[in-house]
Amino acid sequence: MSAGEEGGETTPLSSGFIISGDGKVVTSFKVIIDKRDLLVRRSDSSFLTVKGFIAADADKGLIILQAEGNNLPFISLGDSDKVKLREAICVISSMPSAAGQISTGVVSAFRELKGGLKALQITTPVTKKASVRRVLTRRQRS
Repeated sequence: MSAGEEGGETTPLSSGFIISGDGKVVTSFKVIIDKRDLLVRRSDSSFLTVKGFIAADADKGLIILQAEGNNLPFISLGDSDKVKLREAICVISSMPSAAGQISTGVVSAFRELKGGLKALQITTPVTKKASVRRVLTRRQRS
């Protein structure tokens, strides 16, 4: 995710991922909530313009945006209730300075959080500075 600046420059803000062929994008709520002129930078270095937001959850730190586009490649969302202990995973994370970092590991535990939320504990090293992390299993395809 980037924000457009005067003079045509863009400022990197956060990572995210496209979750539907029509341009729905999940990204970090806190990083982009007060920004304007948002752009989605794709892996081929092209940009999609963000047209608006669909849903936001500040407590979970996520926002779903609607970007322009049709028939886009996307990552389908999985069902975390179907993830198994010791299942192999791959994590893709990004920071503005280093996009597309990949780590592998396994699911080592399931945690109960406040408000009935559940979390996966994983053995994969991921920097705390990474904004959005995609955790993929072998059942998911991008």
